Amino acid sequence: MRQQINLYDPILRQPKPVFSAVATLQTLLVVLAALILFHTYAQWQVTALATSVKQLQGSHTLAGQRYQELQTRNPRKTPDTSLETRVTALAAEVGRAHKLADALSAGAFGNAAGMSDYLVALARQRIEGLWLTRIDILQGGQTLNLSGRSLEAERVPQYLQGLSAERVFNGRTFGQLKLQRDDTGLDFILGTAATKPGPGGNGG
Repeated sequence: MRQQINLYDPILRQPKPVFSAVATLQTLLVVLAALILFHTYAQWQVTALATSVKQLQGSHTLAGQRYQELQTRNPRKTPDTSLETRVTALAAEVGRAHKLADALSAGAFGNAAGMSDYLVALARQRIEGLWLTRIDILQGGQTLNLSGRSLEAERVPQYLQGLSAERVFNGRTFGQLKLQRDDTGLDFILGTAATKPGPGGNGG
């Protein structure tokens, strides 16, 4: 019995190394060079980004300083809420003046000439934050009733003091005073005592 042996069988051959030492070294050198290039590029990008960040921080600081300068030069103005109240009061006062003028023209107060001194005196005494809502002149001016509203209680005595300085109210006293307070101010009613007739006392 014979057995044949094929010496050219690939299994029986001595295996050759896939990579030689030189090829392996070359590959390692290429990889190392690529890593160095990548590291250098990444380092350059980081440096460029750091420079950009510093520039942006500088611009932000300058913008903040500029904003503070503008705020100092042009401070924000708060709206004056008292102006709206004053405009409303003045509008109401003008409306009442028109009504008084119409009433005088129509003769609603009787002798209009005799009442003019009282109306002029009342018109002269103006206190901010205090206004009249009704004026009653009776008995030719011997009796005077005033109704009004004030934002503060201390303005009512100031108004009375001003009226006492008027010649037409010389010798008259306000014997009636009623006050009613609420959250925004107070309503008041003033009434004179007829101690002696004032100018124009024969009218009405």
